[in-house]
Amino acid sequence: MAQIASFVSKLHPFQPEFKATPVYFNASSHQALVEHHHSDNYLASNEEIPTIDYSLLLSDDTDQRSIALELLGQACEEYGFFYLVNHTMPDDVLNNVLKQVSNYFDPTTIEERMIYGKKGSSDKIRWGLTANDGENREYLKVIAHPKDHVPSDPTILRNIIEEYNQEMRKIVAGLAREISKNLGFDEDYIEKAFNMKSGFDVMAMNLYPPNSKSKGNIGLPNHTDPGFVLGDHLEILTNGKYKSHVHRVIVNNNKVQRISVVTLHGPSLDKFIAPATEFVDDKNPMNYIGMTYKESLVANGGNVIDVESSLEQIKIV
Repeated sequence: MAQIASFVSKLHPFQPEFKATPVYFNASSHQALVEHHHSDNYLASNEEIPTIDYSLLLSDDTDQRSIALELLGQACEEYGFFYLVNHTMPDDVLNNVLKQVSNYFDPTTIEERMIYGKKGSSDKIRWGLTANDGENREYLKVIAHPKDHVPSDPTILRNIIEEYNQEMRKIVAGLAREISKNLGFDEDYIEKAFNMKSGFDVMAMNLYPPNSKSKGNIGLPNHTDPGFVLGDHLEILTNGKYKSHVHRVIVNNNKVQRISVVTLHGPSLDKFIAPATEFVDDKNPMNYIGMTYKESLVANGGNVIDVESSLEQIKIV
Protein backbone atom coordinates (compact mmCIF):
# COMPACT_ATOMS: atom_id res chain seq x y z
CA MET A 1 0.00 0.00 0.00
CA ALA A 2 1.36 3.36 -0.98
CA GLN A 3 2.13 5.68 1.89
CA ILE A 4 1.88 9.46 2.00
CA ALA A 5 4.96 11.55 2.60
CA SER A 6 4.90 15.19 3.70
CA PHE A 7 1.10 15.40 3.84
CA VAL A 8 -0.88 17.69 6.10
CA SER A 9 -4.67 17.99 6.08
CA LYS A 10 -6.52 20.97 7.49
CA LEU A 11 -9.93 19.50 6.89
CA HIS A 12 -9.20 16.06 8.34
CA PRO A 13 -7.49 16.07 11.75
CA PHE A 14 -6.91 12.33 11.42
CA GLN A 15 -4.82 10.18 9.10
CA PRO A 16 -7.28 8.07 7.06
CA GLU A 17 -6.72 4.38 6.47
CA PHE A 18 -6.27 4.10 2.72
CA LYS A 19 -8.04 1.22 1.03
CA ALA A 20 -6.83 2.27 -2.41
CA THR A 21 -3.92 4.18 -3.84
CA PRO A 22 -4.52 7.90 -3.15
CA VAL A 23 -4.79 10.28 -6.09
CA TYR A 24 -4.87 14.03 -6.55
CA PHE A 25 -7.81 15.89 -8.03
CA ASN A 26 -7.46 19.46 -9.11
CA ALA A 27 -8.50 21.57 -12.03
CA SER A 28 -10.32 18.77 -13.71
CA SER A 29 -7.34 16.50 -13.50
CA HIS A 30 -6.45 13.25 -11.91
CA GLN A 31 -2.76 13.21 -11.28
CA ALA A 32 -0.95 10.24 -9.82
CA LEU A 33 2.68 11.07 -9.19
CA VAL A 34 5.27 8.32 -8.94
CA GLU A 35 8.96 7.98 -9.47
CA HIS A 36 10.43 5.54 -11.97
CA HIS A 37 10.68 1.99 -10.64
CA HIS A 38 7.42 2.65 -8.79
CA SER A 39 8.55 4.29 -5.59
CA ASP A 40 6.40 3.61 -2.53
CA ASN A 41 6.26 7.32 -1.69
CA TYR A 42 3.55 9.60 -3.07
CA LEU A 43 4.72 13.14 -2.44
CA ALA A 44 2.26 15.92 -1.69
CA SER A 45 3.03 19.59 -1.27
CA ASN A 46 4.21 20.79 2.12
CA GLU A 47 1.23 23.13 2.12
CA GLU A 48 -2.02 21.85 3.53
CA ILE A 49 -4.16 19.86 1.12
CA PRO A 50 -7.75 18.82 1.89
CA THR A 51 -8.35 15.09 1.78
CA ILE A 52 -11.70 13.66 0.70
CA ASP A 53 -12.75 10.10 1.48
CA TYR A 54 -14.71 8.99 -1.58
CA SER A 55 -16.17 5.97 0.21
CA LEU A 56 -17.79 8.23 2.82
CA LEU A 57 -19.51 10.23 0.09
CA LEU A 58 -21.23 6.97 -0.87
CA SER A 59 -21.76 5.72 2.69
CA ASP A 60 -25.10 4.40 3.94
CA ASP A 61 -24.42 6.28 7.16
CA THR A 62 -26.16 9.63 6.68
CA ASP A 63 -24.00 11.39 9.28
CA GLN A 64 -20.75 10.26 7.67
CA ARG A 65 -22.04 11.15 4.24
CA SER A 66 -23.13 14.59 5.41
CA ILE A 67 -19.71 15.33 6.93
CA ALA A 68 -17.89 14.12 3.82
CA LEU A 69 -20.14 16.26 1.63
CA GLU A 70 -19.41 19.32 3.76
CA LEU A 71 -15.67 18.69 3.52
CA LEU A 72 -15.95 18.35 -0.25
CA GLY A 73 -17.71 21.71 -0.44
CA GLN A 74 -15.02 23.36 1.68
CA ALA A 75 -12.30 21.91 -0.52
CA CYS A 76 -13.99 23.17 -3.69
CA GLU A 77 -14.74 26.62 -2.30
CA GLU A 78 -11.65 27.38 -0.23
CA TYR A 79 -8.87 25.44 -1.96
CA GLY A 80 -9.80 24.39 -5.49
CA PHE A 81 -7.78 21.26 -4.86
CA PHE A 82 -8.23 18.02 -2.96
CA TYR A 83 -6.65 14.67 -2.31
CA LEU A 84 -8.99 11.74 -2.97
CA VAL A 85 -8.70 8.51 -1.00
CA ASN A 86 -10.70 5.28 -0.79
CA HIS A 87 -11.88 5.77 -4.36
CA THR A 88 -12.94 3.00 -6.70
CA MET A 89 -9.91 2.97 -9.01
CA PRO A 90 -8.35 -0.50 -8.63
CA ASP A 91 -4.72 -0.33 -7.52
CA ASP A 92 -3.64 -2.74 -10.25
CA VAL A 93 -5.18 -0.54 -12.96
CA LEU A 94 -3.50 2.60 -11.62
CA ASN A 95 -0.14 0.88 -11.18
CA ASN A 96 -0.34 -0.71 -14.63
CA VAL A 97 -1.14 2.54 -16.42
CA LEU A 98 1.82 4.25 -14.77
CA LYS A 99 4.08 1.33 -15.62
CA GLN A 100 3.00 1.20 -19.27
CA VAL A 101 3.24 4.97 -19.69
CA SER A 102 6.76 4.81 -18.27
CA ASN A 103 7.63 2.04 -20.73
CA TYR A 104 6.13 4.04 -23.60
CA PHE A 105 8.52 6.92 -22.93
CA ASP A 106 11.53 4.69 -23.63
CA PRO A 107 14.24 7.09 -24.90
CA THR A 108 15.35 4.55 -27.52
CA THR A 109 11.96 4.75 -29.27
CA ILE A 110 11.51 8.53 -29.31
CA GLU A 111 11.47 8.65 -33.12
CA GLU A 112 8.33 6.49 -33.11
CA ARG A 113 6.60 9.08 -30.93
CA MET A 114 7.71 12.04 -33.01
CA ILE A 115 5.13 11.22 -35.69
CA TYR A 116 2.56 12.77 -33.35
CA GLY A 117 4.55 16.01 -33.05
CA LYS A 118 3.20 17.71 -36.16
CA LYS A 119 0.51 20.16 -35.08
CA GLY A 120 -2.72 20.25 -37.04
CA SER A 121 -6.26 21.51 -36.48
CA SER A 122 -7.64 17.97 -36.47
CA ASP A 123 -5.06 16.36 -34.19
CA LYS A 124 -6.39 13.60 -31.97
CA ILE A 125 -2.95 12.74 -30.57
CA ARG A 126 -0.26 15.28 -29.69
CA TRP A 127 3.36 14.61 -28.67
CA GLY A 128 5.85 17.19 -27.51
CA LEU A 129 9.24 17.66 -25.90
CA THR A 130 10.30 20.83 -24.08
CA ALA A 131 13.54 21.52 -22.27
CA ASN A 132 14.04 25.03 -20.91
CA ASP A 133 13.97 26.93 -17.62
CA GLY A 134 10.19 27.36 -17.80
CA GLU A 135 9.21 23.80 -18.69
CA ASN A 136 11.01 20.48 -18.86
CA ARG A 137 9.01 17.42 -19.89
CA GLU A 138 8.06 14.99 -22.62
CA TYR A 139 4.33 14.50 -23.04
CA LEU A 140 1.70 12.67 -25.03
CA LYS A 141 -1.87 14.01 -25.13
CA VAL A 142 -4.73 11.94 -26.49
CA ILE A 143 -8.45 12.59 -26.82
CA ALA A 144 -9.97 10.03 -24.46
CA HIS A 145 -13.70 10.75 -24.84
CA PRO A 146 -16.28 10.71 -26.41
CA LYS A 147 -14.12 8.53 -28.67
CA ASP A 148 -10.64 7.56 -27.59
CA HIS A 149 -7.66 8.04 -29.86
CA VAL A 150 -4.99 6.20 -27.90
CA PRO A 151 -2.11 5.00 -30.12
CA SER A 152 -2.80 1.47 -31.34
CA ASP A 153 0.79 0.43 -30.71
CA PRO A 154 1.78 -0.87 -28.26
CA THR A 155 -1.45 -2.78 -27.69
CA ILE A 156 -0.79 -3.26 -23.98
CA LEU A 157 -0.70 0.53 -23.47
CA ARG A 158 -3.92 1.04 -25.41
CA ASN A 159 -5.74 -1.67 -23.45
CA ILE A 160 -4.73 -0.42 -20.01
CA ILE A 161 -5.51 3.21 -20.90
CA GLU A 162 -8.98 2.25 -22.10
CA GLU A 163 -9.61 0.42 -18.82
CA TYR A 164 -8.16 3.29 -16.80
CA ASN A 165 -10.29 5.91 -18.55
CA GLN A 166 -13.45 3.88 -17.99
CA GLU A 167 -12.72 3.73 -14.27
CA MET A 168 -11.85 7.44 -14.15
CA ARG A 169 -15.13 8.45 -15.77
CA LYS A 170 -17.03 6.47 -13.12
CA ILE A 171 -15.22 8.35 -10.35
CA VAL A 172 -15.73 11.73 -12.01
CA ALA A 173 -19.44 11.00 -12.54
CA GLY A 174 -19.70 10.22 -8.83
CA LEU A 175 -17.97 13.46 -7.91
CA ALA A 176 -20.30 15.37 -10.24
CA ARG A 177 -23.30 13.96 -8.39
CA GLU A 178 -21.88 14.85 -4.98
CA ILE A 179 -20.78 18.34 -5.99
CA SER A 180 -24.24 18.94 -7.49
CA LYS A 181 -25.86 17.98 -4.19
CA ASN A 182 -23.37 20.13 -2.30
CA LEU A 183 -24.43 23.11 -4.39
CA GLY A 184 -28.04 22.44 -3.40
CA PHE A 185 -29.23 20.93 -6.69
CA ASP A 186 -30.40 17.55 -7.92
CA GLU A 187 -27.54 15.10 -8.34
CA ASP A 188 -27.69 15.28 -12.15
CA TYR A 189 -27.30 19.08 -12.24
CA ILE A 190 -23.65 19.19 -13.34
CA GLU A 191 -24.06 16.21 -15.66
CA LYS A 192 -26.77 18.14 -17.51
CA ALA A 193 -25.02 21.52 -17.31
CA PHE A 194 -21.88 20.07 -18.91
CA ASN A 195 -23.51 17.31 -20.99
CA MET A 196 -20.92 15.01 -19.44
CA LYS A 197 -22.10 11.87 -21.21
CA SER A 198 -20.64 13.46 -24.35
CA GLY A 199 -17.91 15.26 -22.45
CA PHE A 200 -14.62 16.11 -24.14
CA ASP A 201 -11.83 14.43 -22.17
CA VAL A 202 -8.12 14.72 -22.86
CA MET A 203 -5.55 12.49 -21.21
CA ALA A 204 -2.03 13.89 -20.78
CA MET A 205 0.85 11.55 -20.01
CA ASN A 206 3.98 13.33 -18.82
CA LEU A 207 7.58 12.35 -18.24
CA TYR A 208 9.75 14.69 -16.19
CA PRO A 209 13.38 13.60 -16.66
CA PRO A 210 15.97 13.24 -13.89
CA ASN A 211 17.00 16.66 -12.67
CA SER A 212 20.35 17.62 -11.16
CA LYS A 213 19.64 21.33 -10.96
CA SER A 214 18.86 23.29 -7.84
CA LYS A 215 15.67 22.92 -5.85
CA GLY A 216 12.62 24.54 -7.41
CA ASN A 217 13.34 23.79 -11.06
CA ILE A 218 10.11 24.06 -13.08
CA GLY A 219 8.66 21.00 -14.80
CA LEU A 220 5.47 22.84 -15.81
CA PRO A 221 4.80 26.55 -15.14
CA ASN A 222 1.87 28.17 -13.35
CA HIS A 223 -1.48 27.45 -14.98
CA THR A 224 -5.10 26.53 -14.44
CA ASP A 225 -6.88 23.85 -16.41
CA PRO A 226 -10.19 23.98 -18.29
CA GLY A 227 -12.99 21.57 -17.49
CA PHE A 228 -14.75 20.18 -14.47
CA VAL A 229 -12.82 18.80 -11.46
CA LEU A 230 -11.76 21.41 -10.25
CA GLY A 231 -11.28 23.40 -13.40
CA ASP A 232 -12.09 26.68 -15.06
CA HIS A 233 -15.56 25.68 -16.17
CA LEU A 234 -16.76 24.69 -12.71
CA GLU A 235 -15.54 28.11 -11.57
CA ILE A 236 -17.41 29.73 -14.47
CA LEU A 237 -20.61 27.75 -13.86
CA THR A 238 -20.61 28.70 -10.17
CA ASN A 239 -19.63 32.31 -10.95
CA GLY A 240 -16.46 31.98 -8.89
CA LYS A 241 -17.93 30.17 -5.88
CA TYR A 242 -15.78 27.11 -6.61
CA LYS A 243 -12.18 27.76 -7.59
CA SER A 244 -9.92 26.65 -10.41
CA HIS A 245 -6.63 26.78 -8.54
CA VAL A 246 -3.35 27.91 -10.10
CA HIS A 247 -0.78 25.12 -9.87
CA ARG A 248 2.56 24.06 -11.33
CA VAL A 249 5.02 21.18 -11.32
CA ILE A 250 8.25 21.65 -9.38
CA VAL A 251 11.04 19.22 -10.23
CA ASN A 252 13.57 19.19 -7.43
CA ASN A 253 16.96 17.48 -7.46
CA ASN A 254 15.56 14.12 -8.56
CA LYS A 255 17.87 11.31 -9.57
CA VAL A 256 15.05 9.38 -11.22
CA GLN A 257 12.38 10.33 -13.73
CA ARG A 258 8.85 11.21 -12.73
CA ILE A 259 5.68 10.04 -14.50
CA SER A 260 2.28 11.69 -14.19
CA VAL A 261 -1.05 10.84 -15.81
CA VAL A 262 -3.59 13.67 -15.96
CA THR A 263 -7.12 13.44 -17.33
CA LEU A 264 -8.96 16.68 -18.09
CA HIS A 265 -12.71 16.03 -18.00
CA GLY A 266 -14.68 18.73 -19.77
CA PRO A 267 -18.16 19.52 -21.04
CA SER A 268 -19.12 18.50 -24.57
CA LEU A 269 -17.41 20.76 -27.10
CA ASP A 270 -20.68 22.36 -28.22
CA LYS A 271 -21.98 23.00 -24.70
CA PHE A 272 -22.46 26.70 -23.88
CA ILE A 273 -21.03 27.41 -20.43
CA ALA A 274 -21.83 30.60 -18.52
CA PRO A 275 -22.48 31.46 -14.87
CA ALA A 276 -25.71 29.78 -13.81
CA THR A 277 -28.52 32.13 -12.81
CA GLU A 278 -28.55 30.60 -9.32
CA PHE A 279 -25.12 32.16 -8.68
CA VAL A 280 -25.83 35.63 -10.09
CA ASP A 281 -27.61 38.43 -8.21
CA ASP A 282 -27.16 42.08 -7.27
CA LYS A 283 -24.38 41.25 -4.83
CA ASN A 284 -22.76 38.72 -7.16
CA PRO A 285 -22.81 40.07 -10.73
CA MET A 286 -21.83 37.85 -13.64
CA ASN A 287 -18.05 37.52 -13.62
CA TYR A 288 -17.46 35.48 -16.79
CA ILE A 289 -18.36 35.64 -20.46
CA GLY A 290 -20.40 32.71 -21.72
CA MET A 291 -19.13 30.63 -24.65
CA THR A 292 -19.03 27.05 -25.85
CA TYR A 293 -16.37 24.76 -24.43
CA LYS A 294 -14.70 24.56 -27.84
CA GLU A 295 -14.60 28.35 -28.15
CA SER A 296 -12.90 28.62 -24.78
CA LEU A 297 -10.32 25.95 -25.67
CA VAL A 298 -9.25 27.71 -28.87
CA ALA A 299 -9.44 31.27 -27.50
CA ASN A 300 -5.63 31.41 -27.27
CA GLY A 301 -5.23 30.29 -30.87
CA GLY A 302 -4.48 26.66 -30.07
CA ASN A 303 -6.19 23.38 -30.88
CA VAL A 304 -8.78 21.71 -28.64
CA ILE A 305 -6.31 18.94 -27.78
CA ASP A 306 -4.00 21.55 -26.24
CA VAL A 307 -6.70 22.14 -23.57
CA GLU A 308 -5.29 25.56 -22.78
CA SER A 309 -6.92 27.73 -20.15
CA SER A 310 -8.58 30.94 -21.31
CA LEU A 311 -10.00 31.85 -17.90
CA GLU A 312 -8.33 35.27 -17.83
CA GLN A 313 -9.86 36.19 -21.21
CA ILE A 314 -13.28 34.97 -20.08
CA LYS A 315 -13.29 36.95 -16.83
CA ILE A 316 -15.30 40.16 -16.93
CA VAL A 317 -13.72 41.61 -13.80
